[in-house]
Amino acid sequence: MVADARAEVETTAAALLKIAADLELAGKEYERERHQSERTALFEAEKRLAENRANFANAHGRATQLETEIEKLRLVRREMQTEFLNGNGSRRSTKRRSSSARRSRKARRWSPGITSITSRSRPRRCFARSPETPSAI
Repeated sequence: MVADARAEVETTAAALLKIAADLELAGKEYERERHQSERTALFEAEKRLAENRANFANAHGRATQLETEIEKLRLVRREMQTEFLNGNGSRRSTKRRSSSARRSRKARRWSPGITSITSRSRPRRCFARSPETPSAI
């Protein structure tokens, strides 16, 4: 038993010497400044990764939001097209107007002076200004 213990102590001592030599060699090759710069670079890379993940999540959320908005607009367009085709919003009614109604409509459209801003049939008419007329009409 003593012999076994002595052999085990000798192997442990040899392993300890080898480990001490490896530690000394590693200590000689260790560059503290390089280690610090690599740690800093790793920290910055992890920080950029977190920022990029957050930006990606925001962009993905916004894209999803825009897709739902586009789908809603498509539905509105379909409803408007359906309404237009069903006659609720048709441009021309099937009923003919009387000639006096057509004339009064035409007369309103072509009245002299400045036309209304909402009128799209003719551009706004302006008369030549006299010197006493204010510049802002």
